[in-house]
Amino acid sequence: MYHYFAFNRESFLEHYHKRSNVETAFSMIKAKFVGLRSGLRPLLLK
Repeated sequence: MYHYFAFNRESFLEHYHKRSNVETAFSMIKAKFVGLRSGLRPLLLK
């Protein structure tokens, strides 16, 4: 993996930036729905 980074730095960084954006988006989605789910739980238990 290091050799790929060392010899193809531009390609590696472009791919890594896309991956970083996807991970951020999934993190935001999970945070939103986990909060929503925990907020609905008391209503569903009634």
